[in-house]
Amino acid sequence: MANYMDSAERAEENRSSAWVLLLVGGIGLIIIILNLCNVIQLPIYGFTKYMFSGLMGALCIIFLIAGFVSIKKSKTYTNAATVEKDNKSKIIEWCKDNEVAAKINMAIENEFPNLPEEEIYFKRYEGLKFFVFKNFDSMSVPFLEHVIDEIYDSLFED
Repeated sequence: MANYMDSAERAEENRSSAWVLLLVGGIGLIIIILNLCNVIQLPIYGFTKYMFSGLMGALCIIFLIAGFVSIKKSKTYTNAATVEKDNKSKIIEWCKDNEVAAKINMAIENEFPNLPEEEIYFKRYEGLKFFVFKNFDSMSVPFLEHVIDEIYDSLFED
């Protein structure tokens, strides 16, 4: 099974990364500017002071840029999360409207009348996977597997 991270999780990770990068980059630039203005004194003198400040300033600017890029990606993932949520709702609604769980249970009872409970789980999972993949083939396989894992319990409540 493919690892899947939904877009809401990705959005949150990008948002938190963005804030850390912006904070580190901003504080770093402030310290470098204060050092260059001799407000705070770092134990670096002469040409080394300016070379260090230039390199660290460039690094802090890269952090700031990466932070803004992460914020932009976070917004993209937030929009994608809304689409994923809608798609998941469509799949759940379709499964309930078409009584997929009842059809799967009936097929298992007819084909394998004395199947142990552990094997019933796997047969149900494969049946659900078959129905969902057949009817929602335009969606990505990892997303569909993720949705199947999430909706299994709600469809097959005993």
